[in-house]
Amino acid sequence: MEGAATLTFGGQDFTVRPLTIGQLRAVGVGAAKLRQTADDPVAAEGAWYDAMAEIISAALRRDHPEMTVEAVLALEADVPRLVEANRVILRLSGLVPAGEARAAAPNGASSTDS
Repeated sequence: MEGAATLTFGGQDFTVRPLTIGQLRAVGVGAAKLRQTADDPVAAEGAWYDAMAEIISAALRRDHPEMTVEAVLALEADVPRLVEANRVILRLSGLVPAGEARAAAPNGASSTDS
């Protein structure tokens, strides 16, 4: 398992240590939500951001208990930063090994690590 990682949002650094079982569960549930697709594109877009916030919140709350889903939604970020944060968290959790596909962006596009 990898060591700690740092996520940066709006100029603020957050450390993410190897995850607890409870955090792994929450991240896994959020990752499963990312794999679901809604028939309504507006609902799908909202669900993508909600799932990303759930994953990030689950990873941050151990060392940053104030980082609720609502607090994560208030962070400054762009889509590439969200996708990168998700990739780091999923890799740190062991849910996605190095070289596997990254989380899809809200428009459905995805990329693979080189």
